[in-house]
Amino acid sequence: MKKNPGVAAVLSFIFAGAGQIYNGQILKGFLIVITFWLLGGIVVTLMLANMLYWNYSSWLYIVAPFLFVLWGYSVVDAYKSAEKINKKIANKEGENEATRKAP
Repeated sequence: MKKNPGVAAVLSFIFAGAGQIYNGQILKGFLIVITFWLLGGIVVTLMLANMLYWNYSSWLYIVAPFLFVLWGYSVVDAYKSAEKINKKIANKEGENEATRKAP
């Protein structure tokens, strides 16, 4: 079934990993979701620790960018994966057409 790359990208923009799940890449999607939430939890914990103890700001600046990199990766990967899926479908349909027309 063809996938809409724009829908996949928007889904991943709204919820990291949702575009991969939409594309049928369930394991990859769940791994992104789990990793995103773990990193998010670490960032929130570091923010709270920074507010209470003022000692962990350097770790926050190290970990937080990974959260945004994963989010961006999720969006771009969902879009490109949907395009690859559509190309595979188009190639299969082209091969089927060629075999049907062969005498």
